[in-house]
Amino acid sequence: MHRTAKVLLLTLAGACGAASPTILSAQDISRDPATVRLVVDDIRRLAEVLRSLEAGGDTAAVLQRDYLAHASPGLRAYVSRYNVTPATMAAAIARRPATYANLDRLADALLAQEPLLRSGFRGLLELFPGAAFAPIWFVAGHLGPGGMASPEGAIIAAERFVPEPEDVVPLVLHELTHFQQAMVQGVATYRRIYGPGQTLLALALREGSAELIAELTTGRHINPAAERYGLEHERTLWQEFRDAMHDRETGEWMFVRPSNPARPPDLGYWIGYRIAKAYYERAGDKAQAIRDILGLTDFAAFLRASGYAERVAR
Repeated sequence: MHRTAKVLLLTLAGACGAASPTILSAQDISRDPATVRLVVDDIRRLAEVLRSLEAGGDTAAVLQRDYLAHASPGLRAYVSRYNVTPATMAAAIARRPATYANLDRLADALLAQEPLLRSGFRGLLELFPGAAFAPIWFVAGHLGPGGMASPEGAIIAAERFVPEPEDVVPLVLHELTHFQQAMVQGVATYRRIYGPGQTLLALALREGSAELIAELTTGRHINPAAERYGLEHERTLWQEFRDAMHDRETGEWMFVRPSNPARPPDLGYWIGYRIAKAYYERAGDKAQAIRDILGLTDFAAFLRASGYAERVAR
């Protein structure tokens, strides 16, 4: 196994908090964008299970026996992280039956994104020649968060993308960026921002830098609603963020739906993205800027070096 890939495996096993770290085999890690695995097995299996339920049966029991009990490594990781249970899945299916109505078609639509995904993988390798790629697992859960990085790979909750499967492309690159961050920084450093020293600024820059690299590699912003709203209200948002950025709590900036319905979720991601983008655009050496972004640990210094605050004030 290439040394970079081996370091990545060991790093991510700890970085994602696995109780029993998954050790991927050499064939599971690729340095070649053409050979990255795209896995839709869980979606196909759930489609079969739901067809069997058309004849009747206890939905939760059948989901446990025929779907969750046969979960792929990616689905097992997603289930563990987001507490997916037969009951929560049954409730989601009952609440949104149209979302789960044709999962085979969804699997086909996701695989149809392969040219765009592999173009993004090539773009990541161009930006960061040390990049390594784990499998991409497309799973189906209970309408929970859309994606995560884990020791098993980048995991995408595919049911979130039924209306627009092409939207998975920047999200996959976002999650793969977290792999590279963990690899560059090492496990202890990567995890540190989730400890006692956690701040809104650190989390926003961790996520926002992944948003930037997703955009650089796919040409698309991962959250167009936040991009539109943010550009229209940037100065006000920055003033509000600046006052809260050293707080430990993230408030309504990240991970929740804001109480103001006019505001899209995850504007903290967007502010972090704008700071990272300002740094990247200001840098004379773009390759070094990418290494700085992936290895970012001094968040206050990075903000100062970006010149973002001065740019917004003009």
